[in-house]
Amino acid sequence: FNLSFLVNLDIVKPPKSVSEFRGSLHNIQNALSYLKNLEPIGHFLLYKICYDLYFYLFEGNTEKADEIKKLLINCGYQDCIERWQI
Repeated sequence: FNLSFLVNLDIVKPPKSVSEFRGSLHNIQNALSYLKNLEPIGHFLLYKICYDLYFYLFEGNTEKADEIKKLLINCGYQDCIERWQI
């Protein structure tokens, strides 16, 4: 994953050191990898869809991420998803 754009986000506090920055990117990559590799069963369906949303968001494809967000809202998840900024 190319997460270098995170450096330019206002919501991300600047890291105190290079190792802290690398640790943050590593944590994001690990979280996305975990979601991606969940078993394809009904219990994990929402998590796997959220993986797709964040994958596209971190790849810079905000159009596709927004489509997924709208799909989740149409499926009744508006209370927890409406505030997610794309």
